[in-house]
Amino acid sequence: MRVTLADGSSFEAIAEDVGGAIRGSIIDVAHETKADANRFGRQSVEVRMIRKGR
Repeated sequence: MRVTLADGSSFEAIAEDVGGAIRGSIIDVAHETKADANRFGRQSVEVRMIRKGR
């Protein structure tokens, strides 16, 4: 998927866990470190599927 942030920057990501525990329009974005995750924080983003996997 392509994740586009409010500032216009974007990155590609892979949906690793698509189980039924998440409800609504929520995604988790994994980061290398806890500090990176804290810097990223909670954001409103746009998500688009760019290619279908398995």
